[in-house]
Amino acid sequence: MTARYRLDIAFDGSGFRGWQAQSKGRTVQGELKRVFAKLGETTQPAGAGRTDAGVHALDYPVTVDLERDWPADELRRALTANLPRDIQVRRVGAVPPRFHARFDAQSRTYVYVLGLREDTFFRLRRWNVPVLPVAAWVHGELKILRESANVSALARAGGPSGVRTRIQDAGWRPLPEGAVFHVTADRFLYGMMRALTGALVRGYADGHASGHLNRVLAGERPARSAPPQGLYFGAAAYADEVPRPIPFSEVIRVAGLIER
Repeated sequence: MTARYRLDIAFDGSGFRGWQAQSKGRTVQGELKRVFAKLGETTQPAGAGRTDAGVHALDYPVTVDLERDWPADELRRALTANLPRDIQVRRVGAVPPRFHARFDAQSRTYVYVLGLREDTFFRLRRWNVPVLPVAAWVHGELKILRESANVSALARAGGPSGVRTRIQDAGWRPLPEGAVFHVTADRFLYGMMRALTGALVRGYADGHASGHLNRVLAGERPARSAPPQGLYFGAAAYADEVPRPIPFSEVIRVAGLIER
């Protein structure tokens, strides 16, 4: 008889080809499978959402089915002792057999970090741009985003078609040397957060006419994607659970920026 557990993990995506196990290259799911096999468990970890190569996570839920009835503290210690240093187990707990990290998530939050100067030590944790959009302009564009019934123009080619998404929250936090952009939605289209960030940054740089996002969503302007290294999976929310706050201070710290 198996028992189901939820792991909440963080990972530095710089050395991974994303979450999902592949035939070639390191992945987060692949590393978890390897470590569980070392602990005598054959399992297929299920993550809360897909992340591409180079994308990071701050609070990423995972569900696993295990043969042994592990005490949560013992399982966390065993994983911590065997996982590579670019994956951290934050919390471990038993969950009902039907709970699923991906299918039960009511919303997900992604965070994108931008910087205004090059930094050797943080180049793989933020996107450095020459000019940042001013907050007032971005807030006008995000109003368009929140009110839009169709954001399919932000989906990368090759993703599943016909998927709708509902934006629940979106915000822009200016910093002395950059900015933090966050979006919460019931689901994210393939490549959506990077396309949205790229649309805002490049739309402002190209003349910052108001309503730029309207033209992108209508297909009149291309949504050129931002690079992966500035993107972080921030959190997921589930029914009957107090939503965890967006870890702004942590993402600012790991990206080498400072708060006001």
